[in-house]
Amino acid sequence: MMTERNKIHVCSSPIDFAAKRLVAHFQRVHEASIALSGGRTPRELFTLLATLYCDRIRWDRLKIFQVDERGVPPTHEDSNWKQIQERLLDQVPGLKAFRMQAEKGEQGAAEYEAVLEAEIPKNEAGLPRLDLVLLGMGPDGHTASLFPGTKALEVFDRTVVWNEVPQLSTHRMTLTYPVLQSAGNRWFLLKGSDKAAMFKKVLEGEYPAGKLTDTEWFIDEDLAAVL
Repeated sequence: MMTERNKIHVCSSPIDFAAKRLVAHFQRVHEASIALSGGRTPRELFTLLATLYCDRIRWDRLKIFQVDERGVPPTHEDSNWKQIQERLLDQVPGLKAFRMQAEKGEQGAAEYEAVLEAEIPKNEAGLPRLDLVLLGMGPDGHTASLFPGTKALEVFDRTVVWNEVPQLSTHRMTLTYPVLQSAGNRWFLLKGSDKAAMFKKVLEGEYPAGKLTDTEWFIDEDLAAVL
């Protein structure tokens, strides 16, 4: 299914489909960089990659980055890094990965910008060009930690920011629109008919998740049935 801004893949198992696509993508390139999101669906993908598909990926060619992180230590149960660590990094020794030190706040954001600057090739506009960003969508239409009404939505001169999220009474570190849009691929994993109403709005270009273009969505049949 195609829209003006997106390509939609309807799958019996979006996670398995995405895993196969990732394996095929990594087999075609000499080196690759991927930024991972947190959440339940990516967590299942990490486990699948580290088990069923583990021996089909040249892990030594891969660099792992984070899309966003909560302002907690990496051992905290709410930490996105913790799930990446436990589900993927601990299962694939030697994998090169770069953690957002969100517990440092603004300083951590500046430091992660320097990491992207040093580790990722730039595009013609001088922006770091990740090969792939793996994204999700919240029930409020947010993606990464770009929440509706927050200041990070208007940031186009930074690649990483420490974003205040008043509706959650917290701050989060996140990649910004420019670096997400400059990636070679933008993949969204989404499951469940409960997100259908918001998904329709996002496909029309509304809400933070709808502001990215040339995206691919991997959705399940339950979600597709109510569109």
